[in-house]
Amino acid sequence: MTGGWLEPAATSAVRAKARSVRERAERIDAMLPREDVVVERVPMGTVVAAPRARQEDDTLVIPLIEAVIMVARRLVLREEVCVRPRRANRCRLAGMTRQHQQRLAVATTTIPEGRRR
Repeated sequence: MTGGWLEPAATSAVRAKARSVRERAERIDAMLPREDVVVERVPMGTVVAAPRARQEDDTLVIPLIEAVIMVARRLVLREEVCVRPRRANRCRLAGMTRQHQQRLAVATTTIPEGRRR
């Protein structure tokens, strides 16, 4: 039907070119977690049986023993090594390469109703 109120509709087609990727160097300010340990040596000098390493709260206590020959042989606890974590955040500036993409429309064509596939 031509000439009436029902006319063939035209449609549009868009061809898109491949994405374009661009890189640029930027400085990014970020908080990075850091964990160190604090080692503290505590002199003891007491006679003990066979002590073992132990955990006290967040501190690891490692006994250092020495075998001393006396009339009787006994273990003498000379000192303990206390290892405790120390946490801190520090601000670091780091160079990074960021990418962003763009899509570009190349051509727009109109396809009449009768010529569509």
